[in-house]
Amino acid sequence: MEREVLRQRCARKRFWIVLAPLLSSTVSLLVLAWAGRNGWSGDADQCVANDGCYCEEFRDGLIRQPVNTWSCMAFVFAGLLCAVHAMRNHDPRGGRLASTVIHPAVIATIMALIGPASMALHASMTKWGGEVDGFSMNVFAAYCLALGLSRRFGWNDTRLWTIALLGAVIPIGFRFIPGFPIRRE
Repeated sequence: MEREVLRQRCARKRFWIVLAPLLSSTVSLLVLAWAGRNGWSGDADQCVANDGCYCEEFRDGLIRQPVNTWSCMAFVFAGLLCAVHAMRNHDPRGGRLASTVIHPAVIATIMALIGPASMALHASMTKWGGEVDGFSMNVFAAYCLALGLSRRFGWNDTRLWTIALLGAVIPIGFRFIPGFPIRRE
């Protein structure tokens, strides 16, 4: 009986693996829709001036790059699929992504949030949209790097979170260094 109660409690906790990316991406998409409700405010992204806005031609209107914008939903779906897989394949003897709730929820949420963040750029073609898009990818890469390093070197969660945070924040600081190659004007 105790074993069944424990199993049900663990199953309820694992539900957060799916709920976290679902709620965060839904809220992000609603915020993005609200931000663009009357058109997009803010300076144009530098790619507009350079005529190098990735692969789709820039258009006037509410969604400046419709195909690029809507295809960003693939990240939301990928994050949710990863979350469902992690929730169903819980293994207490596995690594962080198999045995915990926090790590699969975090990676699925970050992956899902790349979608709305990229949509911010492709829908608005604004400088702030480009920053949000870039930051989302920095966070994902930093977390994956920290997760891999912590697995390789046997680091605890404190070191993992520290490396992930530094990896996400340091690239932002580089943008303020005059003459640095990734500085955005």
